[in-house]
Amino acid sequence: MSSFITRAERSGSIFYRITGLIRGGQLKWEDRPMWYDVYAAHPPHHEPIWDAKMPKHGEPVRKILYPEDVERAKQFLENKSRRENVKLGDEE
Repeated sequence: MSSFITRAERSGSIFYRITGLIRGGQLKWEDRPMWYDVYAAHPPHHEPIWDAKMPKHGEPVRKILYPEDVERAKQFLENKSRRENVKLGDEE
């Protein structure tokens, strides 16, 4: 196998290929896929691409830190002595 991706996948997203089939008359409007109207009404913010950059084997995963993570950590440390163990089982 010379490539994992065929030429058709490189030419455009499945949405644009289906749109082309509908415009060209090869696919009737009534026979369009169920997801077509949803995708047309709510397209993704970033167009999915076939050559997305993926991390290489052994490459460390980038740490993601949100502002609320810092605030949560502060609250955790401040309230450390006030925490109680909670039993999640049935009360007997």
